[in-house]
Amino acid sequence: MPAMRAAVLVVATFLSCGPLTPARDAGSGGGLATGGGTATGGGSATGGGVTGGGTATGGGTATGGGSTGGGTATGGGSAAGGGEFGFSFGAFGITGVTATNSPIVGIGATTMEVWAAQADGSLFRSVNEGPFQLISKFPQQGTVDLFVGGHLIAFVNTRTIWFCRANMFNCSVVGSWEQFDLRSPNDHFGATLCGTATDVYMVGSDTSDNAVKYHFDGTTWQYEGTLPLKTPQRCWLSPQGDLKASGTGGIVEGLAGGVATFSAITTQSTIFRGGTSTDAGDAWAVGDLGLIARRQSGPAWSSGTGPGSNSLHAIDGPSGSELWALGSASNDLSGFVWNGQQWAAQRAPMVGFGASSVVHTIFVRSPNEVFFGGQSLSGPVIVRASR
Repeated sequence: MPAMRAAVLVVATFLSCGPLTPARDAGSGGGLATGGGTATGGGSATGGGVTGGGTATGGGTATGGGSTGGGTATGGGSAAGGGEFGFSFGAFGITGVTATNSPIVGIGATTMEVWAAQADGSLFRSVNEGPFQLISKFPQQGTVDLFVGGHLIAFVNTRTIWFCRANMFNCSVVGSWEQFDLRSPNDHFGATLCGTATDVYMVGSDTSDNAVKYHFDGTTWQYEGTLPLKTPQRCWLSPQGDLKASGTGGIVEGLAGGVATFSAITTQSTIFRGGTSTDAGDAWAVGDLGLIARRQSGPAWSSGTGPGSNSLHAIDGPSGSELWALGSASNDLSGFVWNGQQWAAQRAPMVGFGASSVVHTIFVRSPNEVFFGGQSLSGPVIVRASR
């Protein structure tokens, strides 16, 4: 197990987690996929479409805030002002950052704490809306996702799943963390985590980029076979209980039970890097070159491009008529917003992000609280939207 760094603030008392909030988290996933594809999709999605202009609802984005790099990053609090859908945005302080060029790739929450994982292996925790503080920098860089739910906190990098059973251990103590090696006996790679309070899955890949699935049984991780998907990026659970995963060319569905089936969205090598499902039954996926795909009732997916060519990494929001599709910044804007009828470019840069920034993950904690994680020019960024 990794030793705590000297600069880490040691938490002397442990705050009982209680029941953990099942993570509803969308983002980049990761894996070993490389960019990929030049397909723009084409066409407009049916039933609402994915093209079209218009303006986002709500007024401007909040200014101020931002995380600075280095070992003592400061800043945070709630920024004043309303943004999309009536939210106000504020950038959190992050203390103990050792790699300013490494993004936040996953965010999850318990009833009292918010956890965040950085791609360099660093794990952070915020208690009672305070700044995020470094718990430890774990070995084996390449963290790609984080899950918090039930009594489990877990994050996955390219070769290892690190997990802490919060009902048994103090997860703020590094020695409480266990590891599951993906290299033996199957030689697999980690990509994404998702699930519910009782069923947690890791979707990764084998040495030929074929998707593989693992399931947490309450004690450890069990390999459950391959899936009909290449270069998996992100998995998520729909409100209707269907487990899905995105990757090259489309989506695999039906993972939690029955036969997993692949739905081709494009015939080219476009990688879908994020996805989500809404309470209304819609499923969405986003990817390279601004591609946005949607499935309403029925099995067919339709796709088109949003009002820009940003590479999109994450899509999620508090309702089916309040969604963000975000990724790499273009003209200081990280992506688009959906108001239930059409997609529109963000009205203004999100606080904490800006030119050359990337939003990697979106975590919906409640209908009135959403977290965004990624990277700006000055270092990793965590932004909270509340209303």
